[in-house]
Amino acid sequence: MEGQLLDVDLTIETKPGASEYMLTGSFQTYNWSVVTAEGVTKKNETGALMSPCNADPDGLGGMLNPGSKYAGMLQFDVPADSQTLLLEVPGVDTWEWPIPAVG
Repeated sequence: MEGQLLDVDLTIETKPGASEYMLTGSFQTYNWSVVTAEGVTKKNETGALMSPCNADPDGLGGMLNPGSKYAGMLQFDVPADSQTLLLEVPGVDTWEWPIPAVG
């Protein structure tokens, strides 16, 4: 374990007409990173695991279809000094969420 476990509930709605190629695998580990207290971005170190609480058997890590809605929870193992969680989907967008302080 890196330092702390972070649970993130996500609800995703894909746009009608979106490219299936761009949507497929969007939530794989390699698209996630964290920013530490020192401002250092650590890519691919989040150890993202999909929890089994998604009705879709492929979960958020599988094929996402245009014009659809998905919900699920991801659990991340992040360094203790992480302050921001980033999701970067190449060719689409980048999203970021602050990580609450522990303790």
